[in-house]
Amino acid sequence: MKVMRCLELANGQPGPAGQYLHEYDPRTGFSVWTRHKEKAKKFLDAPEAFELWRSVLEKEPVRAHDGKPNRPLTAFTITVEDE
Repeated sequence: MKVMRCLELANGQPGPAGQYLHEYDPRTGFSVWTRHKEKAKKFLDAPEAFELWRSVLEKEPVRAHDGKPNRPLTAFTITVEDE
């Protein structure tokens, strides 16, 4: 099994740096991060984790300001690790 860990925000800010994705709602883009690896959301493999990371928000699939896909998790620079 794999887990997703935040390195920093894509804009270089720390954000939840070092924390693990605990929960993500693909309808709203709301994410919860945890410092506890054992509480992290589990993925079967790295491709499954990256699929979620690249997923488009269901509620607003296109960003209004530039017309590009709205992918909230890509605001985080992440890595995928073994649980």
